[in-house]
Amino acid sequence: MLPDEVLLWLLQTVPTGQDGYMQSVNVAVLEQSSAGRISSLITPSHIDQLFRRLGARGAALDVSISLQPDHHISDKYWNRDTRNLLSVLELLRVLSEKFNDDTRQHALKITLRLAIDEAVMNDCLICVEVQNFITTNLANPITIPDQTLVNLSLHLFKTINEVELQNQLLNNILPTSPRVALFRCRLAWAWFYCDPSFLDRPKSQLFDLPSLTKYLKHDLRFNTNMRSNGSNDQFNFWELHALTSILDIAIDSGTTIPSFVNENGDVDRGAEHQFNAAIDDLADCIKAIFSAIRDSGASHLRRSETRERLQALYYRLTYGVRTKPRPPKQWFVKTEGEKGETDKHQKKIHEYGVVQDAGNGALGALQH
Repeated sequence: MLPDEVLLWLLQTVPTGQDGYMQSVNVAVLEQSSAGRISSLITPSHIDQLFRRLGARGAALDVSISLQPDHHISDKYWNRDTRNLLSVLELLRVLSEKFNDDTRQHALKITLRLAIDEAVMNDCLICVEVQNFITTNLANPITIPDQTLVNLSLHLFKTINEVELQNQLLNNILPTSPRVALFRCRLAWAWFYCDPSFLDRPKSQLFDLPSLTKYLKHDLRFNTNMRSNGSNDQFNFWELHALTSILDIAIDSGTTIPSFVNENGDVDRGAEHQFNAAIDDLADCIKAIFSAIRDSGASHLRRSETRERLQALYYRLTYGVRTKPRPPKQWFVKTEGEKGETDKHQKKIHEYGVVQDAGNGALGALQH
């Protein structure tokens, strides 16, 4: 059995190794160590050392503070070799079940922050490894119990405040299981409403269509007319694009059965009609928002992309969420109760046609 010092040395060589084969061997040696030994030996500080050796900033590794975006990315960052990062992620994946609770949660928090780094996630191999690590841990109720999952979501809610970063993270949490899908849905609603109470709500209380429609009508973040000098250029279309994506993710939870379907699978037609009417109200509200955005083409690309994102959500609600195709508008009949009034008008039209025909006939007789 190797001494603890040797195992820690092998751990720290993974992010700095030049030989891919030796890195794989070191990871395999650590993987063969017992769970009790790994649990007592590796601490959160060792996880920080791994990423610090890869060049991570101290502020990014301090998971207790809010994450601040860096909008400037140097060319060296784009062209850097990511093989060592891939080896570190592989190491975390194979050892995650053997970590103690503090180390496992710290490694997960660091990896969740890594998922927000767009430059890193552009590498397909890194992207797959990060997403697999996140979903594997979130889906395991043994290593991440329910209360720990709620605490993790509250931590993310407090430390990720930028809407664009929230959207980036949600897009990289794949809903591969009902548990992960519910975690993702709760987090999306909490960020959308800026309300942490959604993080532990029952899944049946997450999706409230009338409240959502009412909220959208008064949410200034969706009011594209809010600008200081009469120009849409002052509106934050980056934020609106991200908010629309977060709303789409929250709606696309896949965590609940429709409210109008009972446990036996029977459909309440009255409740289904109310559901479709509520979907129509929400879709009309979304349509009013994107209709107010003036599309100026390539000169303002983000504005056009935001409009298209809202349109996609509108079409999804109309043709994907609604249980039946939306009935065509009837310009003369609004409700069933007005059919009697319509029959009276039809009778008048018929009488008018008879009188007109008779008049035409008399006129024809005179002409002959």
